[in-house]
Amino acid sequence: MIEVQTHNDGGNIDVNGTCLQGYVHGPGQQLVEKFGEPLLGWAQDKVEYEWNLYIESDSGYVPVTIYSWKNYGEKSFEQLRVWHVGGKNKQVLDLLRKLDLDVRGDHGFW
Repeated sequence: MIEVQTHNDGGNIDVNGTCLQGYVHGPGQQLVEKFGEPLLGWAQDKVEYEWNLYIESDSGYVPVTIYSWKNYGEKSFEQLRVWHVGGKNKQVLDLLRKLDLDVRGDHGFW
């Protein structure tokens, strides 16, 4: 089993230098069940909900962030179905797939 540390574990998760790598598809509740409650921004912010993670890989722990982007309160947490994935490279997508998440390199809208 892959070890995952989250912001809910009480430690500092340094996600500086991460950028968009792909998308997780599915309800936010699925992410809550896997990673605990998200960090909360404000409806007027670019990021309202966010999980900061370290995921175990062969090369050590990799920083990953999963977040809503520019929703601006248009959809409730329950209505959101596409989440941005930030990381330092595309490896984060494979790590999230190993956690049984529906991960794609594009948002899959068209």
